[in-house]
Amino acid sequence: MAWPVYWLLEGCITTGIRVVAHDCGHQAFSDYAWVNDVVGFILHSALLVPYFSWKCFNNPPGRVLTLILTYLTFNASAMKGLPWLLSIYAVPLLTLNAFLVAVTYLQHTHPALPYYDRDE
Repeated sequence: MAWPVYWLLEGCITTGIRVVAHDCGHQAFSDYAWVNDVVGFILHSALLVPYFSWKCFNNPPGRVLTLILTYLTFNASAMKGLPWLLSIYAVPLLTLNAFLVAVTYLQHTHPALPYYDRDE
Protein backbone atom coordinates (compact mmCIF):
# COMPACT_ATOMS: atom_id res chain seq x y z
CA MET A 1 0.00 0.00 0.00
CA ALA A 2 2.88 2.36 0.71
CA TRP A 3 4.39 2.23 -2.79
CA PRO A 4 1.25 3.36 -4.67
CA VAL A 5 0.78 6.21 -2.19
CA TYR A 6 4.43 7.21 -2.65
CA TRP A 7 4.09 7.04 -6.43
CA LEU A 8 0.99 9.24 -6.45
CA LEU A 9 2.42 11.82 -4.06
CA GLU A 10 5.79 11.93 -5.80
CA GLY A 11 4.05 12.30 -9.17
CA CYS A 12 1.91 15.19 -7.87
CA ILE A 13 4.85 17.00 -6.32
CA THR A 14 7.05 16.49 -9.37
CA THR A 15 4.26 17.76 -11.63
CA GLY A 16 4.05 20.99 -9.67
CA ILE A 17 7.80 21.46 -9.76
CA ARG A 18 7.88 20.67 -13.50
CA VAL A 19 5.10 23.15 -14.34
CA VAL A 20 6.79 26.02 -12.47
CA ALA A 21 10.19 25.11 -13.94
CA HIS A 22 8.67 25.03 -17.43
CA ASP A 23 7.15 28.48 -16.91
CA CYS A 24 10.56 29.78 -15.79
CA GLY A 25 12.13 28.44 -18.98
CA HIS A 26 9.61 30.43 -21.04
CA GLN A 27 10.10 33.55 -18.86
CA ALA A 28 6.44 33.30 -17.78
CA PHE A 29 6.92 32.80 -14.03
CA SER A 30 8.09 36.33 -13.20
CA ASP A 31 8.43 39.68 -14.90
CA TYR A 32 12.13 39.62 -14.02
CA ALA A 33 14.40 37.41 -16.11
CA TRP A 34 16.86 36.89 -13.26
CA VAL A 35 14.06 35.54 -11.01
CA ASN A 36 13.00 33.14 -13.76
CA ASP A 37 16.60 31.99 -14.22
CA VAL A 38 17.30 31.50 -10.49
CA VAL A 39 14.05 29.66 -9.76
CA GLY A 40 14.23 27.72 -13.02
CA PHE A 41 17.82 26.65 -12.36
CA ILE A 42 16.99 25.42 -8.84
CA LEU A 43 13.85 23.54 -9.91
CA HIS A 44 15.43 22.01 -13.00
CA SER A 45 18.39 20.90 -10.87
CA ALA A 46 15.96 19.13 -8.54
CA LEU A 47 14.54 17.32 -11.58
CA LEU A 48 18.05 16.45 -12.86
CA VAL A 49 17.46 18.47 -16.04
CA PRO A 50 19.98 21.15 -17.04
CA TYR A 51 18.11 24.48 -17.07
CA PHE A 52 20.04 26.68 -19.44
CA SER A 53 20.48 24.05 -22.14
CA TRP A 54 16.77 23.21 -21.84
CA LYS A 55 15.93 26.88 -22.09
CA CYS A 56 18.03 27.29 -25.23
CA PHE A 57 17.32 23.94 -26.86
CA ASN A 58 13.78 22.98 -25.86
CA ASN A 59 13.52 20.06 -28.26
CA PRO A 60 13.05 16.28 -28.07
CA PRO A 61 16.65 15.36 -29.04
CA GLY A 62 17.86 17.52 -26.15
CA ARG A 63 15.60 15.60 -23.79
CA VAL A 64 17.00 12.29 -24.99
CA LEU A 65 20.54 13.56 -24.52
CA THR A 66 19.62 14.73 -21.01
CA LEU A 67 18.30 11.28 -20.15
CA ILE A 68 21.43 9.60 -21.50
CA LEU A 69 23.73 11.96 -19.58
CA THR A 70 21.66 11.53 -16.42
CA TYR A 71 21.89 7.76 -16.74
CA LEU A 72 25.63 7.85 -17.29
CA THR A 73 26.21 10.31 -14.44
CA PHE A 74 23.79 8.89 -11.90
CA ASN A 75 23.82 5.18 -12.64
CA ALA A 76 21.61 4.25 -9.71
CA SER A 77 20.43 0.98 -11.24
CA ALA A 78 23.94 -0.46 -11.05
CA MET A 79 24.23 0.43 -7.37
CA LYS A 80 20.77 -0.57 -6.08
CA GLY A 81 19.27 -2.72 -8.81
CA LEU A 82 16.62 -2.24 -11.46
CA PRO A 83 13.55 -2.94 -9.25
CA TRP A 84 14.67 -0.23 -6.82
CA LEU A 85 15.19 2.23 -9.68
CA LEU A 86 11.77 1.49 -11.15
CA SER A 87 10.07 1.95 -7.77
CA ILE A 88 11.86 5.18 -6.90
CA TYR A 89 12.15 6.84 -10.30
CA ALA A 90 10.26 5.24 -13.19
CA VAL A 91 6.77 4.91 -11.71
CA PRO A 92 6.72 8.49 -10.31
CA LEU A 93 7.94 9.68 -13.72
CA LEU A 94 5.03 7.88 -15.39
CA THR A 95 2.68 9.54 -12.88
CA LEU A 96 4.22 12.93 -13.71
CA ASN A 97 3.71 12.31 -17.43
CA ALA A 98 0.10 11.25 -16.87
CA PHE A 99 -0.59 14.49 -15.01
CA LEU A 100 1.15 16.55 -17.71
CA VAL A 101 -0.96 14.91 -20.42
CA ALA A 102 -4.13 15.58 -18.41
CA VAL A 103 -3.21 19.23 -17.77
CA THR A 104 -2.26 19.83 -21.40
CA TYR A 105 -5.44 18.17 -22.64
CA LEU A 106 -7.61 20.25 -20.33
CA GLN A 107 -5.82 23.48 -21.29
CA HIS A 108 -6.36 22.88 -25.00
CA THR A 109 -9.89 21.45 -25.11
CA HIS A 110 -11.92 23.61 -22.73
CA PRO A 111 -15.23 24.66 -24.36
CA ALA A 112 -14.63 28.34 -23.52
CA LEU A 113 -11.36 28.47 -25.49
CA PRO A 114 -11.53 30.29 -28.81
CA TYR A 115 -10.71 28.28 -31.90
CA TYR A 116 -9.26 30.11 -34.86
CA ASP A 117 -9.38 29.18 -38.50
CA ARG A 118 -7.06 30.32 -41.30
CA ASP A 119 -8.95 33.60 -41.82
CA GLU A 120 -8.28 34.91 -38.30
